[in-house]
Amino acid sequence: MTAGPLVLGRLLPGWARAVETYVDAPVTALHDEEREPLAPAAVERRRREFATGRVCARQALAALGVPPSGPLPRGSAGAPSRPGGVRGGITHCPGHRAAAVASPPAPRRSGSTRSRPDRCRPPRRRP
Repeated sequence: MTAGPLVLGRLLPGWARAVETYVDAPVTALHDEEREPLAPAAVERRRREFATGRVCARQALAALGVPPSGPLPRGSAGAPSRPGGVRGGITHCPGHRAAAVASPPAPRRSGSTRSRPDRCRPPRRRP
């Protein structure tokens, strides 16, 4: 869905996916639930930006291995809702639309575990 250089995908870690485009999707690509909150006075350009962002987000989720789950409605803060555990965002500027999603791996643990600090002996020095 792109007609220009890919930028965002090169910046992300391997466990994230991005889809970007320089070509707008038609507003008909939106699900009814996504189309409803668009302001009635929104100009056609804004409607296409919104639709293209949602299309990019669905494609990025698919690239991440998330099965299609239908519409991506706006959450309480206006950001698109995503399936549990998935983080991401949609961006648009003149001529460029993109979405990135990630399901970050569990953090790795490091350090040592000691159940009782009073039982820890100081290291012995060698002569």
